[in-house]
Amino acid sequence: MMAVSVRAPGKLMLMGEYAVTELGHPGVVAAVDRYLHCRISSGQSFSAIFGNGDAHAVVVEAPGWSPLLDRIAAKPDLRLAAQALVVLDQYFRALHLDPRPFHLVTFSDLQAPSGTKYGLGSSAALTVGVVSALLKWTLPWSPRKEEIFKLAALAHLAVQPRGSLADVAAGVFGGIIHYERFDPGWVSQYAASQKLTELIERPWPGLVVKPLDTRSAVPWQVGWTGQSASTPALLDRVARFCEAHPDEFARFLARSDTAVGHFVKALVARDGPAIIEAVRKNRHALKELSERAQLGIETPMMRAALNMAEAWGGAGKSSGAGAGDIIVAWMPGTQNARLRQAWNRLGIATLPLRIEPAGVVLNVVEHSD
Repeated sequence: MMAVSVRAPGKLMLMGEYAVTELGHPGVVAAVDRYLHCRISSGQSFSAIFGNGDAHAVVVEAPGWSPLLDRIAAKPDLRLAAQALVVLDQYFRALHLDPRPFHLVTFSDLQAPSGTKYGLGSSAALTVGVVSALLKWTLPWSPRKEEIFKLAALAHLAVQPRGSLADVAAGVFGGIIHYERFDPGWVSQYAASQKLTELIERPWPGLVVKPLDTRSAVPWQVGWTGQSASTPALLDRVARFCEAHPDEFARFLARSDTAVGHFVKALVARDGPAIIEAVRKNRHALKELSERAQLGIETPMMRAALNMAEAWGGAGKSSGAGAGDIIVAWMPGTQNARLRQAWNRLGIATLPLRIEPAGVVLNVVEHSD
């Protein structure tokens, strides 16, 4: 019997947070070697297990495809997965395809043993994994990465409309990416008036996904604070600040764009000191935005850890929305061990993350009942 195995990587946002949610403003994101795993195989009915097979796993079973969608939609913790299935249902209907009965299982190493998420894009990886698995299971052709990205992005856009979708891009395409968000207004308007199949085939205005050289001249250090914050709530606060203070927000965008541009050039040139200087500029732009919009991007623990990096010749910043989760730093080689030890004393766990170059990987395997 055939089964489909999918591996979708997590993400590490490197540069351009908050600015990258705006049309025409770049960010840099990396896919990393922590994964959402998904396996789909033949079943007597339609069933899915979301989780790591522990007490927190969510089990859903239904006699048909449509009832499965309804039952998953009734689970508050599966909002993104439910929306991914809604988008896929629309796509399959447009193609006149019906999924065969299946048993779907997901498990993840994008969270701590306690079940707490690291902040490495686990929701995006879940969406990418589920979309990829069901496309491979149902389509008569092998799904293209652009097809996977656009369908997963539509699901995310419906649930988290202010997000950049850089995490989805990292999960699909892999490597280090220069990313710019597509025009969500155009996508929503086109989706409301045209066939979904046509939307997937059309170029999306504003979308930039450009692979960058993954051989950074300066090793990174990634730390997990053990704290977390609500990304949608922070994005809402930034949106209100932008409306109230458009000139100040425009200055932030310009500073962020400059830092991202310098970082990309330095990365391509493998220029370690220039990478460090660009990271410092991006951190300072984010700190000013945080102070003016009252975001609290750097908690006291994060601030102490990042100040250490700068004091010892490197640079670091929050990764993603901030206010907890992940920090990342680039250091001269002789200072990496010193920084790791200091972070551990602060209560920050260092994560030995490497770049995942391939993005989402789909395999067809044979299995016996």
